[in-house]
Amino acid sequence: MKRPPHGRGDDDRAALYALGALPPEQAAGFEERLRGAPALRAEVDALRAAASELAFAAQAVPPRPAVRERLLARVAAEPQPAAA
Repeated sequence: MKRPPHGRGDDDRAALYALGALPPEQAAGFEERLRGAPALRAEVDALRAAASELAFAAQAVPPRPAVRERLLARVAAEPQPAAA
């Protein structure tokens, strides 16, 4: 598959942007770039779609009993907010 030409670093920024991992100041600049680059916008959309499917790709694995017990103990030790 032939990829559309983008500016230097656009592929990395597109992936980070699609995952919500660009710092806000970089995201704002990248959004400006997207306004004038429909092919880059399509790539971001495709990356977002692929990332959303990853959540369903792996089968859930229950934690080992010891891990579960430690986690529940830590949750129980957390201070609870006062009832209103």
